[in-house]
Amino acid sequence: MERYRILTDGAERERVLKEVVQLVFSHAFAEETVLWPAVRRSVPDGEELTARVEEEHQQVNDLVAGVERMTPGSPEREEKVRRVFAPIRQDIRDEEDLVLPRLQESLDTARLRRPGTAWETVRMSAPTHPHPVVPRRPPGNALLGVPLSLYGRLCDGLGLSIPSAVTKKIPAALAGLLASAAVAAVLCKRH
Repeated sequence: MERYRILTDGAERERVLKEVVQLVFSHAFAEETVLWPAVRRSVPDGEELTARVEEEHQQVNDLVAGVERMTPGSPEREEKVRRVFAPIRQDIRDEEDLVLPRLQESLDTARLRRPGTAWETVRMSAPTHPHPVVPRRPPGNALLGVPLSLYGRLCDGLGLSIPSAVTKKIPAALAGLLASAAVAAVLCKRH
């Protein structure tokens, strides 16, 4: 984020911003899928701690989705990028100063390694772009996140941008398909 702030070359700034966005979203998805359930199970006020961080993640998600719809280099977009960086910094502080120390107090080293290993695995396959309508908690985030991750990573690899309409329509379509599959599974079990 600091590198983005000091750069003057527009193309380089866009590359750095894309890198920040990809890192932030894969990191947040892994936390929401792996670490926060562990915090909610193990830390006495884990529900409150993770709810606070999930709100920050949603705020970043919504802001970045707005940034991606704007023209690079425009003053309005630059202001929104500054607004994105503020909750990311707060999120980092909350995680490092509040949530993770509380998890370390609650679990021994061996039990801490399991979610750490799972977190790294999930992060490597996590979505790299905002999807504001995807749930923040498992199983919804994992069920919708995996196909969106594949789509996003394919677009990233091909150098394509993800249309903002896609970030809204694909999750809704996937949710509908998953709901239909769940209903079909229940009906099949009854017969």
